[in-house]
Amino acid sequence: TTSRLANVIVKAGIPPRSHVSFFGKNAIEYIEAMFGTHKAGCALLPLNWRASAVELAAVIDDAQTQLILVDTEY
Repeated sequence: TTSRLANVIVKAGIPPRSHVSFFGKNAIEYIEAMFGTHKAGCALLPLNWRASAVELAAVIDDAQTQLILVDTEY
């Protein structure tokens, strides 16, 4: 699973050292996202699911997030 995610990130053209965000609760998917993102040479930025849209937009903009992974619950 983590290698498949890393391949998706690379094939999407996300350059190494970019920020990839994860929006969801603490679950196995977060751990998979963390390792898959690392394998692709990127940094994972967890987003707080309790934050408002305005707060999330500010964090995403500040980090210049290239991709947002979203848990199926959201």
